Amino acid sequence: MSFISKNIELSFTSKYFGLGLRILQIIPITVNSFAILNIVFVCDYFFFVSRDFLPICLWDLNSHACYIVQLGGPTWAVQLGRRDSTTASKTTANNDIPAPFMDLPDLIINFKKHGLNKKDLVVLSGAHTIGFAQCFTFKDRIYNETNIDPKFARERKLTCPRTGGDSNLAPLNPTPSYFDARYYNDLLKKRGLFHSDQALFNGGSTDSLVKAYSSNAKAFWTDFANSMVKMGNINPLTGKQGQTRLNCRKVN
Repeated sequence: MSFISKNIELSFTSKYFGLGLRILQIIPITVNSFAILNIVFVCDYFFFVSRDFLPICLWDLNSHACYIVQLGGPTWAVQLGRRDSTTASKTTANNDIPAPFMDLPDLIINFKKHGLNKKDLVVLSGAHTIGFAQCFTFKDRIYNETNIDPKFARERKLTCPRTGGDSNLAPLNPTPSYFDARYYNDLLKKRGLFHSDQALFNGGSTDSLVKAYSSNAKAFWTDFANSMVKMGNINPLTGKQGQTRLNCRKVN
């Protein structure tokens, strides 16, 4: 079973994925409309999005917004030929995608079951260098946690009240429209927005990786690209498996 293709609908239904991705579904449909055969697999398309739209689209696992802006970011070779699944599960997607409330041990387990290690965890979490998140995903952190910079918590409380305002947005870091290594510097200062962010630098086994990327943006870019390729190879459907979806939101 392909984790990526089976849960392609999570892009539109998962409570942690950017709802703005609905905008993007029209592109593979349009491309296939000009082809003799349906040749654009939705899975391949979304991997191109994750690469080429990194400079364009704030695409983030725990974000609920997608903004088209020029960001800058690394590139990598995208392997093609992933076929689309004939099934999708919102429940499986929500269970498989790491939640913003997870502690480090749970994050490590979550990544490990998909063949990803602690380095992949830390470097792919660096995608939080861009984008915005809804208040409900970090409310408990800013009001109840102690491993947080007090000034940072006060700033976030201005737009995320203790009661209500769950859909209010806050930037994932101070430079939400630029792909840089600022995310890691913020973790060193206890300014991670999500509990799962700060868990990467909280006296645990991933502290050294966070420190390394905070002072070496080039290494972050290189490792991010490598981990994206690795993630793209999680049990893809190939050959005669699956199908070419005519609409990325549903099976044919």
